[in-house]
Amino acid sequence: MNEDQGSDSRVSVVTVDDLDAGYGSVQILHQVSMTARTGDVTCIFGPNGCGKSTLLKAMAGVIDPWAGKVTLDDDDLTHLPSHRTLGRGLAMMPQGGGV
Repeated sequence: MNEDQGSDSRVSVVTVDDLDAGYGSVQILHQVSMTARTGDVTCIFGPNGCGKSTLLKAMAGVIDPWAGKVTLDDDDLTHLPSHRTLGRGLAMMPQGGGV
């Protein structure tokens, strides 16, 4: 057991498979895939406008993905609205003080 995880050794896995998403008719994400696990540090980085926020919004249900799949453990979150993904344990925390 990892010391930083305390007594709860449960490992959750968020998986994104071949995700496409965008706004209106403009596609921003093209077949993006990634995995993030409890206890790991997962970074999403790149220049302004490359789709970082769009990816997180699609994962959290803020926008509806056009194609692909988002799962938390074995739970399919792909087309759930944000209040449902939050209830399943996945949320998006925006940058800044407007929370």
